[in-house]
Amino acid sequence: MSLDLRAKSESAATAVRGSSSSVAQGPSASSRLLDLRTVCGVIALSLVYFADVMWRSSRKPFWFDELFTVYLCRLPSMKSTWIAVQHGADFNPPLFYVFTRISEKIFGEGLIATRLPEMLGVWLFCFCLFVFVGRRLGRLPGLIAAAFPLLTLALHYAYEARPHGITLGWCGLALICWQRIVEENNRPWWNAAFLLFMLGSMLTHVYAVYLVVPFGLAEVYGFLARRKIHWGIVAGLIVPLAIVVPIFLPMMHAYKNMMPFVPTGGASLLTALLNYALNTLSASVFVLLLFLVMFCWATVHHQATPDRVLEDGNPAVTRLELVLAICFLAVPLFGILGISISHAVFFYRYFLSALAGVAILLAYGSAWLPSRQCAQLIVVFMLLVISGHLALEAFNVARGKRDNLVEPSGRINFATAPNRVMELDEPLLHVRPDLPILEINQLKYIYLYQYAPPSVVKQLYFGAPSYANLFSLSFRTLRDWAHVDFRLTDFASFFAAHDHFYAYGSRDGSMSECGSCTDVFLRAGYTLVGEVETPDSILYEYRR
Repeated sequence: MSLDLRAKSESAATAVRGSSSSVAQGPSASSRLLDLRTVCGVIALSLVYFADVMWRSSRKPFWFDELFTVYLCRLPSMKSTWIAVQHGADFNPPLFYVFTRISEKIFGEGLIATRLPEMLGVWLFCFCLFVFVGRRLGRLPGLIAAAFPLLTLALHYAYEARPHGITLGWCGLALICWQRIVEENNRPWWNAAFLLFMLGSMLTHVYAVYLVVPFGLAEVYGFLARRKIHWGIVAGLIVPLAIVVPIFLPMMHAYKNMMPFVPTGGASLLTALLNYALNTLSASVFVLLLFLVMFCWATVHHQATPDRVLEDGNPAVTRLELVLAICFLAVPLFGILGISISHAVFFYRYFLSALAGVAILLAYGSAWLPSRQCAQLIVVFMLLVISGHLALEAFNVARGKRDNLVEPSGRINFATAPNRVMELDEPLLHVRPDLPILEINQLKYIYLYQYAPPSVVKQLYFGAPSYANLFSLSFRTLRDWAHVDFRLTDFASFFAAHDHFYAYGSRDGSMSECGSCTDVFLRAGYTLVGEVETPDSILYEYRR
């Protein structure tokens, strides 16, 4: 059996690497993607996905980064938005704001409408993974690839008004075009589409330039293996870079002037990669463990028979596609190396495209499970986990119980209903109306400015030891160019004007340049009169 299997695999791979006649090896698998059961499966997964992310989105208020998006897209024209970005109000290319403004133009500003481009982007990413894998192996591995991102950190960024979800959509489209270019011997329309989608990704998010890494490495491997260059792929990597460089340079200059250089949070390279894996894989770890147990059992009992799992009995995975998937896994590594040169900051969300590699390899590996029922079990398990959150939330709401949401980067807690946005900051609703509130939590000020009652906003200042503080600079730029009425101050100016005030900061002091800043206030001659704790913050009262 194993010799026959190896012979079939090599034959299929050789056919794909050969010439345009290689298309003949795929139709049996790809044609199965159009049957009724497959269509129903894709529709069911899509309905669960959109119901889940829209539910989550309707309960999650806009947070720090998203509010930059909201304020910039409130400006009267795209030109004014882009001028503000060029002056350092944000650091994303123009296409992201174009999509957001179009969505808001059609549906109005809202928790769902403003995030709709990201929802569609992540769905498109999953659908493209289904097509990419399903074209080779049929519906079951395709569904495994499609469902996998919804168990990872990618799901969170499907309902966040930032460019990461849209970038994943571009990545999925580029994958489809790459596969067709390799199969169909440089058909011009696939070359043009690949270039367009790569350009779209780079005009949506600066870090999309790292999509060049997996496609470029795969092309290098293909050249070394067969001495042949796909000029359409090469053009699709080089031309977009040449177009976006003039756009990126002013943004990079503004970014370097404001952002500190801490590429991996002070962690070693290995630690940074391990943290990336742990934080991005999320619930998919359980699926990977289930797959690993099945795969090991099949290996020990010599039951790895992919021809029993594949829809058409033909394991037509090409070596080049496996190389591409592995190269996607290397994106975070190249990201860390790249930001060490560009003096940027390493955030997990910037390199979510690596999940494409995991999804493809997992789906391809499912062909080596001991039976078709094992692959079906994985699909069912994934769908249960994906839909389980929605069912659990509906059950809790029916019981009148609501859990808080936690933002994965800043670990900020959010109440989960539009009428409860100040629930976790309730002490601010009972302060004396004649005293100012000095917000020292760098991520919380803009949230409170958006959601606190007007009476509280009038009392609210953002303060830092100096105006050179990173967040002071960011808020000042947004105030000046997006016309947001922030009240900003340095400590010296604030102390000169106020003898009695409140200070509001995080409980662990991690979200402020000077921690809880108590020592700073005491040295300035103030006395701590009292304090009130919330789940993640403390309201202090100082008097001199």
